[in-house]
Amino acid sequence: MSSAELCTALLGVTFNHVIAPRRGAHWQLSDGEAKALGEAYGAVLDKYAPSVPAGPEATAVMTSLVVLGPRFMADAQQQQEKPTGATDDETQHEQAAGGGEFTTSTDAA
Repeated sequence: MSSAELCTALLGVTFNHVIAPRRGAHWQLSDGEAKALGEAYGAVLDKYAPSVPAGPEATAVMTSLVVLGPRFMADAQQQQEKPTGATDDETQHEQAAGGGEFTTSTDAA
């Protein structure tokens, strides 16, 4: 993976899955924007850190961040949205029921 590709992937994940969900959709990068920024930052990285190895280890780490990062962010978002005091089972039941108010059989009586 080249420095430009590495930077493109990192910028895409950072802006589209970390910043934009918190700051608004206007912070999302298109593929072209991410590529342009990635190439620019990749050139800077190559200039000032040419001896930094970007072998299979760096590729594995970056690929993991790109693939798994958004999932970790989604988990964090779901935890923030979970009603206070709700257990995971209650939340899953509520979501399966269409997100309505969670009631138990004793609540109906």
